[in-house]
Amino acid sequence: MTKRATPKKSLLKRLILFLSFPLRRYIQYRFRIAIEKDIRLEEIYLQKRKPHWSQKQVKKRARHKYAQELKKIGAI
Repeated sequence: MTKRATPKKSLLKRLILFLSFPLRRYIQYRFRIAIEKDIRLEEIYLQKRKPHWSQKQVKKRARHKYAQELKKIGAI
């Protein structure tokens, strides 16, 4: 009997690797929804605080505040 060049991974490890991609995608999706909700709340807050700003300015400022979080999950 000869040794394999690469050892065969256990069934548990293969299952975890198989499930890891969909699980990561789901977590990313849930984070994206939460961040988008935060952005919408920030837009409402800015509209009340800065009524003279245009809708474009409000969107840009609210999105800028959460840009780092969006980069972390790969949305930007």
